[in-house]
Amino acid sequence: SVDKFMDSVLYVIKSMYRLLDNHKAIAIRICNIWNNGKNLKWQLYRYLGIYGEHFIPFKEKKSFYHPEELCIDRASHLGYSFSNEQVKLFKKYFKDTISKKHLAKMLNISDDELSSIIVDFDNIWYGYTFCDCISIGGFSSVQNNEINFIKNSTELLMIFYKYRMDDRKIPCPVCAGLNISGNSFPEIGLRSWECKNIICPERSKSNRGKRYSKKSIFMQQGVTDNNLNNIISKNLLSFWRRDIVESASDNDIVEMLIKYFSFSDEKVLFINEDNLDLKAKIFNRYISNISVKELSHAEIPSIFYEYFYTGSYIKRYMINKKVSNQIENKLNLCDLLSNKDALLINGDSSDVLKMFPRNSITVAVTSPPYYNAREYSQWANLYLYLSDMYEIIQATYNVMKPGGIFLFNIGDICNNENTVVKSNMGNKRILLGAYSIDLFERAGFELIDNILWDKGEPQSNRHKNDGKFTPHYQKPMNVYEHMFIFKKPGKDIIKSNNINEVVPKDWNNNVVLFPPVIKINCNGENTYGHTAPFPENIPLFVSKVFTNSPDDIVLDPFAGSGTSIIGAFKSNRKAIGIELSSEYCQLIVNKLSKLNISVKYIEKQETNI
Repeated sequence: SVDKFMDSVLYVIKSMYRLLDNHKAIAIRICNIWNNGKNLKWQLYRYLGIYGEHFIPFKEKKSFYHPEELCIDRASHLGYSFSNEQVKLFKKYFKDTISKKHLAKMLNISDDELSSIIVDFDNIWYGYTFCDCISIGGFSSVQNNEINFIKNSTELLMIFYKYRMDDRKIPCPVCAGLNISGNSFPEIGLRSWECKNIICPERSKSNRGKRYSKKSIFMQQGVTDNNLNNIISKNLLSFWRRDIVESASDNDIVEMLIKYFSFSDEKVLFINEDNLDLKAKIFNRYISNISVKELSHAEIPSIFYEYFYTGSYIKRYMINKKVSNQIENKLNLCDLLSNKDALLINGDSSDVLKMFPRNSITVAVTSPPYYNAREYSQWANLYLYLSDMYEIIQATYNVMKPGGIFLFNIGDICNNENTVVKSNMGNKRILLGAYSIDLFERAGFELIDNILWDKGEPQSNRHKNDGKFTPHYQKPMNVYEHMFIFKKPGKDIIKSNNINEVVPKDWNNNVVLFPPVIKINCNGENTYGHTAPFPENIPLFVSKVFTNSPDDIVLDPFAGSGTSIIGAFKSNRKAIGIELSSEYCQLIVNKLSKLNISVKYIEKQETNI
């Protein structure tokens, strides 16, 4: 069964954490694995990403962690309001100076209500830190029959680092002194120090000492030890420069993993790698290969279901809000919509969509706010962002027709989850794609495939290694975003009757190359009016391919700059856009007017929400 297969995969991830040296990497190759007509490739990305980063609950008492702040953020999200004195009680509770029962009494709420606020915030869920997900092309795999007009040609390579919290002092690599201070965390669990020895040769003119970590020490030693077996060739760097690789052989992958993530004379372990070429020994590493069965001497425990369906971590973002008011207004889409007029509604999608008739929308397409990436998309922490996204995804599911497609464009951005520390020292790559799959499938959708949007050569410094051609300095440029294709089950996918004629050129593959919207002119001015517009090709693809009638309705619950409305009208389809910002709504109205597209605009106060 899928559950037992996932148990095995997650068990390997958990077991390897014990075997792997701290500050070193683990890589998981994900092939196309089919079960009952469904490809598990991106499901594995989902489960490995979420579980891999958060599978060790630990009652953290260190001063950097403030669980009371998470509680207050969550309480506000749930609709509770507490005085300053009541807020202080949460801190006392987590310091074990008052009981849970006493806290509930002082807050004047029930034990169950308090449990829904504090969940398990006395724990930090530690694990690996996600680094990269590389798409490797050149494969020819089976495709879902419902979208057989799109080729499935990719495998995935996910890379994580292990950063286990370690408070032990490490001597300064320059002066060997232990007079260190100024702890900080460039990544969660990766601790760095500053040397305070006044005679250290690395002290600067401002009297600051060298800042280092265990990882930076062995990385720098790899640069200076002149061992030719640690040098990575420019050809290899060029081959793996981006996180989309057109094609790579088994030996290409093995060579990259060995050269990028290990030093000469280190041990490299492969699991279930049948095609391992033992010529890798020429890299002066100790290579070994075992199977999952060899790794487990006992029956593999049940992990998957307990973690993802009854476990505590998932409950942190599956939040049931208090319903403050029942929306009674209903929108008559038949009266409001025509092929001549777009419909634009100013409001919160989670409220507006509740006024739509069920099973009325043919297809949805959007690029939602990326968590805290822009000034208009700010949340106190990742859990609250995911909760809001889930509410809108659920509402969209309810109004869509069975067989309808929802294309969801999102990227795995770099930011701070604000779930452990709230400073910049908590910045990391956040697997918004993995969480998006999780939210959609919990809402009832089915993942059909993921088309990667290859943005070409976006501006990025991530792949630059400061001229260091040795292990652990290499990180590929992030060049893609996800375009997940989700279906509302119940019927076959709704698609064009002339599917082979309407699929745009170069969109017959699950990696598609096109540039992002150019919005900044030579004077540094935003000529577009929106800070994060997405390209017109995306809604054009959806409108042409996943509809079959001029009466079909295209919905964008995050209308942004109106791109989806424009794409729908160019495809002769009806369009609805919902946008929270009145400023962006006016931008959309002005843009549609310039394109001679008539729009019916419903302002927030007109919907009484």
